[in-house]
Amino acid sequence: MLQKQQLLQDRYQLQTLLGQHAGRETWLAVDRQTQASVVVKLLTFSDRVQWEQLRLFEREAQVLKHLTHPQIPHYHAFFCLDERLYWFALVQSYIPGPSLQQLLEQGHVFDEAAVRQLAKQILQILLYLHGLSPPVLHRDIKPSNLILATDGTVHLVDFGAVQDRVAQAGATFTVVGTYGYAPLEQLGGRATPASDLYALGATLIHLLTGVAPANLPQADGRLQFTAGLNLNPGFVRWLWQLTEVNATLRFPTACAALQVLQKHEVAIANLAATKPVNSQIQLQKTPQSLELLISPKQFSLQTFATSVRFDSQRFELCWRWCGLSQRVQGWITDIDQVSPGELQGRHKTFLAVKLTIGVHEYLITAVKPPLTEAERDWLLQDIRQWLGLE
Repeated sequence: MLQKQQLLQDRYQLQTLLGQHAGRETWLAVDRQTQASVVVKLLTFSDRVQWEQLRLFEREAQVLKHLTHPQIPHYHAFFCLDERLYWFALVQSYIPGPSLQQLLEQGHVFDEAAVRQLAKQILQILLYLHGLSPPVLHRDIKPSNLILATDGTVHLVDFGAVQDRVAQAGATFTVVGTYGYAPLEQLGGRATPASDLYALGATLIHLLTGVAPANLPQADGRLQFTAGLNLNPGFVRWLWQLTEVNATLRFPTACAALQVLQKHEVAIANLAATKPVNSQIQLQKTPQSLELLISPKQFSLQTFATSVRFDSQRFELCWRWCGLSQRVQGWITDIDQVSPGELQGRHKTFLAVKLTIGVHEYLITAVKPPLTEAERDWLLQDIRQWLGLE
């Protein structure tokens, strides 16, 4: 073990031991030339360290040396200490702030809005990494490898499992990653960009639930995480697509995942940008509820509290109209009609929304003046997008 205040390469002075295990040490140090704080990762070559671990350590240094992104640690140096000690050292920039894992352990609660913001930042990092030639796969995205800096930006650290070569038929790669966050294909040695997306999804679910993904229940290989959470159904669908067991069913790229997330955020915004001019329909949206105010009656779709109960695979909707209620269970899989009609015996027009839930169809109505074609198109699109159906 190295000692506090020890000077490496006549430049890096060790200050605080940040971590230690199995022939590895991580130190906070000071660069005596610049007076900047740096992180020194050390690996000793001994009977506790295999050649493969040394190869991965060298690869981490080589990959980090060529990365330039404000939310990835900056490479400073890589060197071997004297032969007596035989330590290999990687020096990189220090990012002040706790890891997301530390925040979880301190009892910090991440709500949907915070997790969405973190997701967008991490996807931007993956856009950069996966867009390199060849793509760089991190292969170990998890809360402990994400640092929340003091300015609110999240930084992806620890590239010890990085893969910087495209998998070739017949080639083998070291199996790396963390159980619960790494998808099946990665544990089989065949990581792809979609593998990082799975790890991202598992990480976001951990933040939302406070439970490590390895400890969550599963159904058909899918993580079950919605119980007791106040989440928008479209966001749940997005997370489920990130964590599909079958890699071909996930988003193909970080760009595709980011585009869907951004589109959905527009769909759940309070103001509907596509609302037709002069329409008197009021549409209020939050991530957890969508409400249409249609004079003289109110038609609302709620997704939590008294109207919705999340469990492992479905949520319960309660539709109310004129003091009556109808309960249906299951994920809404389609909305194929929004149209006006005539309410029998009352000589009033009504708004009809035709929903498909599982294999059943439901017609929900509310009294209002006649709808224009533009209003029908607007409502159909907004409701579908809010539910994450398109």
